[in-house]
Amino acid sequence: MSEATWSAFSIGSCTYPVVKPFPEEIPDVHILTFEEELKYLALASEPLKSVAIIMLGQGMRPDEVFRMTYSNIDFINRTIFIVRGKTKNARRTLSMSKEVFDLLKKRRQSHKNDYWVFPSPTKPGMHLGSVRKAHDRVCDKIHLRGAIDLYNLRHTFATRSILSGTDVTILQRILGHSEIGMTMRYVKIAEHYKVEAVEKMEKYRAVKMQEAEANLGMLQ
Repeated sequence: MSEATWSAFSIGSCTYPVVKPFPEEIPDVHILTFEEELKYLALASEPLKSVAIIMLGQGMRPDEVFRMTYSNIDFINRTIFIVRGKTKNARRTLSMSKEVFDLLKKRRQSHKNDYWVFPSPTKPGMHLGSVRKAHDRVCDKIHLRGAIDLYNLRHTFATRSILSGTDVTILQRILGHSEIGMTMRYVKIAEHYKVEAVEKMEKYRAVKMQEAEANLGMLQ
């Protein structure tokens, strides 16, 4: 795939394509390991825990989760409709993962009269505005304070999607990106993790080969 993205400019009645190069450097983004995710969720209080599960499972932006209403959720077709967004790509319909579907259905059953999925605990009639304090407390406990913010959960979803084989154009629509170049960042991050995995395998193999050779030497 060519490392470029297309846009266009116009002069008079003519439109000319412009190629924008993708960023060459791997973005400095911390992607949660599965161990870190388990620790994070185990220590997270509500509503942070539910917000985090949704972000990790759907790749939604924090504000998109905060602004969800039950009218945006179709429990029959298992979809979430993102109503708000700066571009038309941001307004999209997402298929729910089983974990997110079960979470939201259980939440609805216990909050039958709520309008917002995450109502504000301090401002009646408004949606949740932040979970920063709860997030920071968890990060302190797992030694990730300053390494991640809530948005890293979305980055983690996107990188794992690429690693699991999701097509980058499909991921672009899931994330609601207006340009493919924004999504290609995660391809670069994922490639870094693939290289890292190979290096770990090589080191593991080298150690095991040395052990095997030592054992064979003892038998001679």
